[in-house]
Amino acid sequence: MGMIERRGLTQDTLFVFIVDNGWTPGRQRMKKNPREFEHTHESKYSPFEDGLRTPILLRWDGHTRAATHEQLVGSVDLLPTVLDAIGRPAAAAAFAGRSLWPAAPGGAALEERPVFGEIYPGDASSLGHPSRDLAYCWVRAGRLQLIVPHARDGKPAWGGYLQEAALWDVVADPGEKSNLAGKPEHAADLKRLRRLLDAWWTPGDDSRVPKPRVTAKPSLWKPPARAPRVFPGHPGKAPELGNERGFDGAIPDGDLIKPALQSLSELHHT
Repeated sequence: MGMIERRGLTQDTLFVFIVDNGWTPGRQRMKKNPREFEHTHESKYSPFEDGLRTPILLRWDGHTRAATHEQLVGSVDLLPTVLDAIGRPAAAAAFAGRSLWPAAPGGAALEERPVFGEIYPGDASSLGHPSRDLAYCWVRAGRLQLIVPHARDGKPAWGGYLQEAALWDVVADPGEKSNLAGKPEHAADLKRLRRLLDAWWTPGDDSRVPKPRVTAKPSLWKPPARAPRVFPGHPGKAPELGNERGFDGAIPDGDLIKPALQSLSELHHT
């Protein structure tokens, strides 16, 4: 960002900041690997607010206005937002999510909408069949969050966070300690959020999930055995992103990149 500012390109650049899991830092390290953190209530893979909630920041000088928006949004909204920002809102019609751009310049407030998500323990075991690996799915609407665990092969949901559906008021109870699912006064809330979640996706029915369509085996291109070109000035130094002169690290020549791009193009059009 500093490099863009120094070059005077902030009015030609849309900055987007987001992280891929919760914003709360872990505190409990793994015993077997102290460099990593245990899967806890606040860690990534957790279905709770600590493991899910992240900031989304937008900046485009001359277009955006600094403000805090309390409405619920998700990372699925980023692609429609960018397309809207560059003047192509119609192109976002085929994608999930909504554009956040109308609120970015300080205009109309965003409409209140629920957000949805799911938790998986790791890599997919079968592409196009997410139900097979699902651990938890959730919906947040207003101040309420519903989390539904999904057992697999007769075993409890991965991580053991929950054994049954849980309803939380994350405003009054940010630590998610008081489960409201069994309270009669919240029976209507539980039913409403469950209906929203099932309408979004009913696990077990993957008929609407896109399946991989590979019609050709990609060629395994390997670069020629030659040393990469190192820009003068910093021989042997690791690449420094955002240097005033560009990238000073090892960068392969253009003739090494073209075959790879050609292979990708051929696969895309096959």
